[in-house]
Amino acid sequence: MVRRSGVAAFTALLGVVVITGCATVRDTPAQDLARTRIERCKRFPTVMPQEVRADGSMTVLTYGAGSVSEYAAWRRCMDEALAEQRKAGLVPPDVQPDIVEVKGR
Repeated sequence: MVRRSGVAAFTALLGVVVITGCATVRDTPAQDLARTRIERCKRFPTVMPQEVRADGSMTVLTYGAGSVSEYAAWRRCMDEALAEQRKAGLVPPDVQPDIVEVKGR
């Protein structure tokens, strides 16, 4: 009986550690900067960011009529936002986060 209660206590403690660890996971500084750029350039409805990776690179989905021209305008907006972050000293001059475009229908 003592062995079972010890296993149960360990299992409960492990569950608390896992839940607490998952709740405290935060974005990296590169992800925060990427999300700031995305927020600034969210006015293009045919361009939808899907994933921002730890290094600040991202995957976006483009779809629908006008997506080619909107994607080009969105990229210009993102490049301008990145330039401003560089000017403010938030992003090193040699860093160029990747943007992978996935075309929808």
